[in-house]
Amino acid sequence: MPVWPRPMRRAHRIFPSASCAATPGPTCRSKGNVLTWGVAGAQKEAVMGARNSIVTVEEIVEDLNAPPNSVILPGWVVSAVCK
Repeated sequence: MPVWPRPMRRAHRIFPSASCAATPGPTCRSKGNVLTWGVAGAQKEAVMGARNSIVTVEEIVEDLNAPPNSVILPGWVVSAVCK
């Protein structure tokens, strides 16, 4: 085990978290789960890191038929859905 000259401290974030993130999505369930695909890595990280999130969707459906390489944003990270 390496010996450190002083106690280690928690790293601080360089950038503060965003207060709100907005992202588009084609479909959403009535429970708030949103289906996205394409380059969704940055969108998912923005929504997960923001305090509030707004998602615009084309339609609200009862069942998400998720194609391969799709990302589903869980309902607990979505603050509002706009159709």
